[in-house]
Amino acid sequence: MSNLVKNPKVPTETLWRTEGPSGLPVTLAQAKEHLNLSPTDTTHDSKLTDMLAAATVRVEHDTERCLLLQTFEKRRFAFPDGQQPVTIDRKPLSSVTKIEYLDTDSVTQTLPETEYDVDEAQRAIFTVGGATWPGTNQSNRAVVVTFVAGYGTASNVPSELKSAILLQLDWRFYGEDVVEQYENLIKPYKRTSYP
Repeated sequence: MSNLVKNPKVPTETLWRTEGPSGLPVTLAQAKEHLNLSPTDTTHDSKLTDMLAAATVRVEHDTERCLLLQTFEKRRFAFPDGQQPVTIDRKPLSSVTKIEYLDTDSVTQTLPETEYDVDEAQRAIFTVGGATWPGTNQSNRAVVVTFVAGYGTASNVPSELKSAILLQLDWRFYGEDVVEQYENLIKPYKRTSYP
């Protein structure tokens, strides 16, 4: 059991993105084709690139998903009690890079990979062999889980999510009402239940 003093006004965990995606899941050329703009017309390139970035952020926010690979740190005040899993807040979980923690003597330790199991589908990290999580010193960074989330490359991003990005361009560029179409595209990817 952790010695964490819980204060309902202070979050017990935070999420920090430490490395963003290396690009966008929809290219400028794809955006121009979708909007029926000439591929050689560069008049709107800067504006379209900004719109693509904003549309991508919107889709990621609305679906709680990372489209391209991104690295995060989940910082916790302590490990969960007993054998409760550490949950990951971004989908799809690609990998867990490392788990570091401040032990009870305030020394940073790295938890060996042999002491935990990552379930990518459940976005959860479990202890192995019935073990409990190590004790930690109370700190806002007592436990730091570094992980990578995202579909990988643009070719792996589901076509519905790419289409949702392109639909937003219709709204942003031409002012068309696309809300219902957009919602229908992302619906299968949105959260359907709450813990």
